[in-house]
Amino acid sequence: MKCSEILPPFKCYQVSVRLRSGMSGRTLVFAENPAFARDLAISLYGNKNLISVVVSEDTNESQTTNKPIDPDQQRIKALSNQKQQISQQLKNARAQNKLKKAQQAVQSVHRTKPIKSM
Repeated sequence: MKCSEILPPFKCYQVSVRLRSGMSGRTLVFAENPAFARDLAISLYGNKNLISVVVSEDTNESQTTNKPIDPDQQRIKALSNQKQQISQQLKNARAQNKLKKAQQAVQSVHRTKPIKSM
C-alpha cells in the first residue's frame, strides 16, 4: 500500500525566510494546507525569520496524484509492455540475421579464387 492511498495529497508551498546573513531565501515545503505549511516553516526557521508562505503554482501542476490502477488496466499495461519488448527482440533478431547473411556473403567472395586471364 502506498502513502498516497492513505494520506491526502500534499500541496507545495513556497516559503520565504530571512537568513543569518541578512539576505532572504526561498524553499519549498509540502503540507496539506497553508496553516500547516506556515507552522512547519516556523518550526524550521523560527517565527522572526518567516517572511511569507505562498502556494507554489508551477510545482502543483507538475505534481500528479497516482490513483491505483484496477487489475484489468494493469494487465493491459503489462501486455502492452510485453508486446513492445517482443517486437524489439524481433527487430534485433532480424538485424542479426541480416548481419550474418552479409558476413557469409563477404566470406564467400573472399573464398572464391579469381580467374586468371591469359
